[in-house]
Amino acid sequence: MGTAYSFFRLLLPLGLFPQLQRLQTRRRVSLMNSGVPLRGKITTSITVGLIAIAALPLSASPAAAAGGARFEEFKAYAATSEEGGDSPYFAVFIGRPNGTSEVTLIRKSWWDNNVDDDYRSVPQHLITSYTPNGSLIVVTLIEEDVDPDLGSAQVTSLREAMGNYWEDFHQSSPQERVSKMKYAMNAGIGARLGNDDLLATDAEWVNTQSGWLPAFEFNNNNAFLYKAWIRIV
Repeated sequence: MGTAYSFFRLLLPLGLFPQLQRLQTRRRVSLMNSGVPLRGKITTSITVGLIAIAALPLSASPAAAAGGARFEEFKAYAATSEEGGDSPYFAVFIGRPNGTSEVTLIRKSWWDNNVDDDYRSVPQHLITSYTPNGSLIVVTLIEEDVDPDLGSAQVTSLREAMGNYWEDFHQSSPQERVSKMKYAMNAGIGARLGNDDLLATDAEWVNTQSGWLPAFEFNNNNAFLYKAWIRIV
């Protein structure tokens, strides 16, 4: 039921469905004395091994070294035909290999009615401080009309719906993950927009812990062309 439920949460605002209660089972493992004596090096090896495992610090996990993701800049090579200049903003989804995820909105007031051809902005907006290798980043470009349709309530419900969807598909093939999550972003955002226009969506994989990802490109039959850059820091 999880996949169907997640999909419907994408299309419906927060509150129309009860939240799924995810039950987490914690298994307690205890060492039992079997009564069979262990001799010599076998006993010593087991004892030393248990001590070594207990002494490992929690921070020893390789994932702890993961870098953050920062929305460095974007450029409008060719703006839309919106009268008076474009008012773009971005919705960013990050899905991690461990099944966790988040959604962030990036919007600056000085972009409103101010973006024309060859416009470039460098907001250097920190999206998250934890982006391990194998994470998927999906970015959607939206054009605002009058006021942004995505407020805090819409972003919260979108974040929850996308999180449920990512949990269902984060262990599928890379191609399916890209396809499913781009579709989910378009469906989830589209269902929450009123007057604003969803322009395009692009996705890239994180394969570095320091440096630039390939450019996210947004175009639709050459009607407009935007590019955005995210850096792992």
